[in-house]
Amino acid sequence: TTPSARTPRPSDSSRLRAEVRLFHTEQDLACREDPDLFFNQNRRSRAVARCAECPFRGRCSYNAVASGATHG
Repeated sequence: TTPSARTPRPSDSSRLRAEVRLFHTEQDLACREDPDLFFNQNRRSRAVARCAECPFRGRCSYNAVASGATHG
């Protein structure tokens, strides 16, 4: 008999990611000018405001989801 395939658990999703094409830009972006801003809870409202102004925002969100980002 052949062993049955194991059903993946939700916690296995990071290992099951398909290859994705991430977007890149050479533009000057707030996250490149002040990367610490986006990892500091005390400055969260400023980081959110800077993201809202960014022309790359939609693609950045896609990159975060596609790469499994958990913060930043």
